[in-house]
Amino acid sequence: MTLRQKVVVEGLPFIWSTNLSDDGLREFYELFGERISELCPSGEDRGAQKLIGSWSYFRFRDGVCLWSASGSEHSVVFWTGQEWELRNARRAEIDELREEQAIEQGLLKVEDRHLAEKTDTAIKAGQFEVAAAHIKARMALRINSKGLPGLPYEWSNRPTDLWWILTEFPSSRFGIEFIREHDAIPWAFESFAHWFFAHCSLPDEEQVEQTWRIYEEAMKLFPDNANLVKAACLFWRRLRRYDLAMKLCSEAIKRGLEDGTKSGFEGRMKRLQKESSQNQTQRPIMNWFEAVKAEVETFSGANDFPEAEIQARGLAAVDALHELFMRLVDELKIQDDWPKEKRRFQFWPMQNIEHSAKMQIDVTMGVEPVDGWFIEAPIVCEDHIRHMKDDYWAHIIKLASLGKARVVFDPPNEWESSPGIKRLTQHEGSLAFSIARNFILLALTPDLDGSVGSIEVTLPLDSDKAAVTQFFREGLEALYRSNYLLHRSDYLERKRKSH
Repeated sequence: MTLRQKVVVEGLPFIWSTNLSDDGLREFYELFGERISELCPSGEDRGAQKLIGSWSYFRFRDGVCLWSASGSEHSVVFWTGQEWELRNARRAEIDELREEQAIEQGLLKVEDRHLAEKTDTAIKAGQFEVAAAHIKARMALRINSKGLPGLPYEWSNRPTDLWWILTEFPSSRFGIEFIREHDAIPWAFESFAHWFFAHCSLPDEEQVEQTWRIYEEAMKLFPDNANLVKAACLFWRRLRRYDLAMKLCSEAIKRGLEDGTKSGFEGRMKRLQKESSQNQTQRPIMNWFEAVKAEVETFSGANDFPEAEIQARGLAAVDALHELFMRLVDELKIQDDWPKEKRRFQFWPMQNIEHSAKMQIDVTMGVEPVDGWFIEAPIVCEDHIRHMKDDYWAHIIKLASLGKARVVFDPPNEWESSPGIKRLTQHEGSLAFSIARNFILLALTPDLDGSVGSIEVTLPLDSDKAAVTQFFREGLEALYRSNYLLHRSDYLERKRKSH
């Protein structure tokens, strides 16, 4: 089909683009010009037509014309009856193909969800060989579905989300085998080693051994990749195994590898020797405040740190916050367990999340670039707020005095339709008021799904170490004690009902 562009035909208005001859176009306009005038706006409405346009199908000769217009430019495309039938047949085939693809996509997604559920079940049961087989089956689905449009982005990209699951397995063997088969690039091994060490809940010595196997396998597969050697050096350096880090550096220097820094592996070797010497004289480990501030510096934009250094600083910071948290728990004589396997963290906003075995809640301590230092925990057993006496509210008032305190919650959508409730929820001036307000409004609307929320307290980023330490100490105490009063009230009520 040849379309003539921007044709001016004597005796006809407008500029035309068409596959008709001039005589054919005159014939078309003689038949449908009046209808076209009705469909085309005039005068001041033409500006809107340029944005929206007009179009229609017309029966013409033995076939069909598609007419469209935008401003003074009109288009007429003609198909004979046979061409029109073929066109419709092709469109029907395309629609049928799309429908088949949609069904296939749906089946693949259902199968993937089923395998994901079976993976979770196997992991919880400690059947890691079975879980690994399910993960491989999910990968096979992705391989077999390549080229099928409409699937999630990660299906056509690298399988990071699948080997990520393997970071919580008790052996790095599963992840090594998976990455070697499906994602065999240096970055994948380096990233897997980092997150395996962060997530697995093995005893310390076994955790180190399993992580080292990842680096070892990666360096065998990619012996000339300097970034892997650098990452492995940083791994041993974080553990203060300077002898092993220097051994890797020495080998890299002999082989002429470059780590991307100005001083190279030679400079890295000198720094390791210096740190090793200082460590032998029992140099104090960087305190928690210095470690976290170093992490803040990493993301300040003032320095361009390599990826491995960013990861090293991040781990040092969250580990420092973890150590501070456990120290405060001891100082405050909090009688609770904080399981290692339930601990979580993220690098930015940097936060360390500890899980209370007694109350089944997470307590978060961290820092972020805008609001600064923060501590946060959800309100437990919120139905028992109505039983709380002055000692509970004294803890809430204490939290409000430590910094900027607020209740973080998602109000039910139905509250938006009530001007009175909406006005109340916009008031954030008092922590005690916000808790009481949310409790009362939820009690008055029992059919709605909602919670009172979490308490978050923040302190300016530029606060000094003494102020931040006191902030976390008093914040942890008030958050834990206030929640414990609610937890105990719930426990006593359940105990009474059981007798």
